Amino acid sequence: MNQKPNILIIVTDQMTWKALPAYGNTYCKTPNIDRIAARGVRFDKAYTPFPLCQPARAAFWTGLYPHQTGVLSNGRKHFVPPLPENIPTLGSLFAESGYDTVHFGKTHDAGSLRGFRIEPENELAVEGTTAWPVAKDTFRDRYTTVKAVNYLQKHRGKPYLVVADLVNPHDICQWIGKNKGAHEDIPIQGELPPLPDNFEFGDIENRPASVQYICCSHNRQAQAAGWNELNYRHYLAAY
Repeated sequence: MNQKPNILIIVTDQMTWKALPAYGNTYCKTPNIDRIAARGVRFDKAYTPFPLCQPARAAFWTGLYPHQTGVLSNGRKHFVPPLPENIPTLGSLFAESGYDTVHFGKTHDAGSLRGFRIEPENELAVEGTTAWPVAKDTFRDRYTTVKAVNYLQKHRGKPYLVVADLVNPHDICQWIGKNKGAHEDIPIQGELPPLPDNFEFGDIENRPASVQYICCSHNRQAQAAGWNELNYRHYLAAY
């Protein structure tokens, strides 16, 4: 009898805990996530080591801080070196231990997925709505889900470490781009979520520079700079 457990890791990109009913959200419905939270361990405090995708992913798959991996950016304007070969990864450690290590979905890892058999990404169409259109991130997630489920249903033999690496709710970035600047939102059925308590504050000069200048230094924040309170409530609903 095989004593090694099978392991499935589900990754979501840009997920905030505030959107989950498991943490008290009453507007979203996530029954599958709720079931996992109820049957497992839920963390009340968890922090990313870096507020950018590629450095955070490299840290996740190696267990090292970004200054240790050398991955410090997403690579658009700054060169990102490949992960040094002498750094073990989760994939390489499990592969050496006899696991079938398979990765489906988003990579953007700077080589930190070494040891996994990386299945190619693709898309399957998903229908959105007028108020909440979907884009390529959702199409990619649908393909990832179908491929991962197919593997889990058919796999036999040695134990597996499977990753279903989803892009969403990152698709909200596309929604922001389509609704940039002053605009009127398409009405939706149901109540809009309220704005957070700290939405308004009067001490911008006491905030970190990254907050003071985020309207100019971040693409999506700049696109939302002209929004009113109703626009932001529609944004929360779309998210």
